[in-house]
Amino acid sequence: MESETSEFVQGEGAIASHGPTEYQARVLKVNFEGPERKYLVHYIGWHHRWDEWVGANRLRKIAGSDVDKQLNHLDHHVAKKRGRKQKSRISPEMKDGEEADLVLRIPLPGILKKQLVDDWELITQQRKLVKLPRTPNANEVLMKFFEYKKQQEASIGDSTLEIMDGLRSYFNKALPAMLLYKEEREQFEALSENCKENLSSIYGAEHLLRLFVKLPDLLTLAGMEDDSLIELQQKLTEFLKKIIMPFFYQSMDRQLSFPINKDYITHRK
Repeated sequence: MESETSEFVQGEGAIASHGPTEYQARVLKVNFEGPERKYLVHYIGWHHRWDEWVGANRLRKIAGSDVDKQLNHLDHHVAKKRGRKQKSRISPEMKDGEEADLVLRIPLPGILKKQLVDDWELITQQRKLVKLPRTPNANEVLMKFFEYKKQQEASIGDSTLEIMDGLRSYFNKALPAMLLYKEEREQFEALSENCKENLSSIYGAEHLLRLFVKLPDLLTLAGMEDDSLIELQQKLTEFLKKIIMPFFYQSMDRQLSFPINKDYITHRK
């Protein structure tokens, strides 16, 4: 990966970070004034109203792996358009016996994307931290979905419990590796070893939401069967809409709302 201080020129393609997510972008202008060079970037595929000036610390050079991802995305988009009117997953251009890979898609509603960006800004720009232990914690948030399903269905299938247990397991393992910003490392390291063994009882919905950004890549590596992947996608989407969204926006569903405490504490070095 290129250094964060790499120079970019007008018209050059780049990978730009916005909140916790990276996007393909193009440099429209370069401002050489001031102590830091600034770049006006356009996010590919997004409206120009999202164009913004960023520092070099939010840009990196395009690597070969990024090109591969873009080509794979393009191939998937083309295949989707060709097969839109077909229920079969078999592409007409594929040989007999070949099947297209089913990719997990977890669509994040706009208000949850905004929450991710706000969370990123509070922590990385305003030097805030989520107060720990979080109330409710991730375990309690997951249990809320179980309680919701009990109200909706006469009997809860084993798959719902397995999915909730799986999310808890992924959360506990992924949090120290990929769900923390560098500003949160010191807070994490200060936790006792007992707390680190059960992170879902310490961290809450803010970090659980970050997991959903990483889940598609994590579950692709798991090699799940297609039927299981479809059911998982449906339940995860339902979990986001029925539990996570009301958590951050109480007015959406009063019956499911938590007693929200959105306070972030100031991080002092």
